[in-house]
This record gives sequence, C-alpha cells and structure tokens, in this order.
Amino acid sequence: MTDLVVRVLTDINDGKKPTENDYGVELEEFGNALQFIKTNELATGLTLLFGGPGNKFFKNIYMNPVVTQRGQIYIRENA
Repeated sequence: MTDLVVRVLTDINDGKKPTENDYGVELEEFGNALQFIKTNELATGLTLLFGGPGNKFFKNIYMNPVVTQRGQIYIRENA
C-alpha cells in the first residue's frame, strides 16, 4: 500500500484529484490508501464517505486537497 499512498500524495501535490481508475486498483484498496492518508494527516482537504453493507468506502470528495509537511516527508522517505 505504501507505493499507492506515495503515488496518490504525489498526484495531489501536483494539483490532481485522483480516483481509483488512475491506478488500476479496486475502490476498496484506493479507499484504504485515502483512509491511511487522512488518519496519518498526510494531506488535508479529503472527505471519505462510507455506507452500505459493512459500511464500505464508496466515495471520496476533494476540497482543495493539500499535502501536509508530514505528507511531504512520507513521500521523500518512501519514494
């Protein structure tokens, strides 16, 4: 998952608003990466929506996402 997190953070840092389709992964895997980013405060401006059976991740909303300093460090250390 580290590789996916770095790729998502890099794309956010480049001003993009990536989706699971950009990386060829399932929505659940993408959601896990976004949850990791949000929980570890690697970026701001992310809203994750959960619902349905088992409350699975089903959508993300970007509101001017910004990679934090912690996120920049994560990219450098894991790229």
